[in-house]
Amino acid sequence: MTWENVNKHNGIVRIGAESTFGTTSSNMKALLNRADPPWPLAGKTQQMIARQDSLTSRRAFQTPVKGMKSGSPVALSVDVKPTSGRLNAAASPVVFSNASALSHQLLWRAAMGGEVAPAAGTTVDSYSAPDVTVASGHGTRFAVGQWFLYEATGGALSLHQVTAIATDVLTVQPPLPGTPTSGEVIRNLYNYFLAEDDTQTFTVAHAPIEAGSNELQTRARGCVFSPELTLTLGGVPMLSLSGTSADHDGPGDLSLSETAVSDDMAAPFALDVSSGNGGLWLASSLSSTPSASLITSVKLTIPRQWQDIPGAGGVSSLAARKEVASPQQQIQVEITLRGGTAEVTAFANMSSRHLVLFGFSGTGTSGRAFLVHVPNAVPAVPPTVQVDGELAFCRAVLTAQRNTLGTTDLAASNVVVAWG
Repeated sequence: MTWENVNKHNGIVRIGAESTFGTTSSNMKALLNRADPPWPLAGKTQQMIARQDSLTSRRAFQTPVKGMKSGSPVALSVDVKPTSGRLNAAASPVVFSNASALSHQLLWRAAMGGEVAPAAGTTVDSYSAPDVTVASGHGTRFAVGQWFLYEATGGALSLHQVTAIATDVLTVQPPLPGTPTSGEVIRNLYNYFLAEDDTQTFTVAHAPIEAGSNELQTRARGCVFSPELTLTLGGVPMLSLSGTSADHDGPGDLSLSETAVSDDMAAPFALDVSSGNGGLWLASSLSSTPSASLITSVKLTIPRQWQDIPGAGGVSSLAARKEVASPQQQIQVEITLRGGTAEVTAFANMSSRHLVLFGFSGTGTSGRAFLVHVPNAVPAVPPTVQVDGELAFCRAVLTAQRNTLGTTDLAASNVVVAWG
């Protein structure tokens, strides 16, 4: 089959973490790409260096010299999906590495940069709000700033953030619901945060699956990204990663697998607050469980700029990449909500708010959760009116400032994402 007969939608996209900058990952995970067309490496760049040596004739042009390939665009868009396994007290978490990483770890490490070392969960020993005493010796399984999932008797799920730790006593917000009893499950989550110094790079590959199309296989190495998360009430959350690679291979026959393999995440889920399967909060404090806010859509954009650092060895004579986003590149939240609410008044007064968005898939032991927390969302500009159909809504553009919970990367992160 020749190129002109290759369908743009028939291909397999994979991503993997690199052991060293620019080295092809040995653990590639399949993804279902929502972009159109779903070719993350459709455009590739390479510097062409003009020949300046002398010529015997002004018409005897010299063939250019191929230079560096750095800067080729790479783009992925994927559905947000729950994890397949849960981190209860008996769990054996997968620690992120280039040789063993789950699909959601690859995506959110690429998006955020930092990950709390995953640990098994625990159980409630006793509770006196806002302090939860967990099983003996299990306090070390948690970190200040992270979120966990509380599974009450009967299967009801709720999400809570750790604000302080004293041995096996966790101070949490918001408080646990009801009357927690000994033995109830506290399920740990995979928590991601914005790292101050992130040098992890990724490999992305694409292979068309029509017979005879091997010469169209492409692979990018040394990839780094900026994320964009889009959430619509009743819709499937979508994570988009846009970035560049430091080097690429192809198009050509790269011996990439053309076998379709499902990812290791669960099925996508809709952010359905109306049926109790999620929540949207805008609150000045999480000391009590906030009421649901009348939010219809949220878009979170995290600009992460990268700089190549020259050095000995490395791909294209580059030894590493560092994140160097400037103070002018603010983390921005675009939000649409019903007018006439206390949140609109707060934003008009330029007040800060917690923004928490979460969704559940299933209940009890089969339940999974996804959460985004912007702990210090401050208006970038005064709110404006936006008309949708026959109703007037408020559109607010917020800046995600640093958290004041602590000094670690997690406790100070502008954004925390939790899965599990």
